[in-house]
This record gives sequence, structure tokens and C-alpha cells, in this order.
Amino acid sequence: MRNGKAAAKAKAEKPALVEEGSGNVFADLSLPQPDLALAKARLVQQIRDVIEERGLTQVKAGKLVGLDQPKVSALVRGRTDGYS
Repeated sequence: MRNGKAAAKAKAEKPALVEEGSGNVFADLSLPQPDLALAKARLVQQIRDVIEERGLTQVKAGKLVGLDQPKVSALVRGRTDGYS
């Protein structure tokens, strides 16, 4: 096992490779339908923000949009399968 100094020196010797992204991480990762995935991710973030700003519980948020709490929970965790 390396001590802290040896590990820091090893990291310093290898420069990190950085590549500028396109602005769509889903496209950068060659995932299917990257524009749709990005749109869904942005929408989920807006939903999270509204829930937080209004101090809503997932149950109350679900009642506002016609979903049960487990579906709201899945949605705010980014599980958007089944939504188009």
C-alpha cells in the first residue's frame, strides 16, 4: 500500500486527460436518443427545484401531478422510463 506522499507523486506524474464536452453528456457517452435524455434530465431537475422551493412532500407533489409517491420518488431520482 502506498503512503500519501507516494500516491500524490504518482498522480502528479500523470497529467489528467481532459476533453471538452459537447454540452450534452448523453451524446458524449454515445447513449441512445441523447437529446431526449437531456430534455428529461432537465425536466427532472426543474421538478426537483419546484418541490424544494414549495416545500412539498413527494405525496403532495404527486397529488398535484396525478402520480403516487413511489412514482414521484422514482422520477426525482432520474428514472424517466415510461415518460415521453
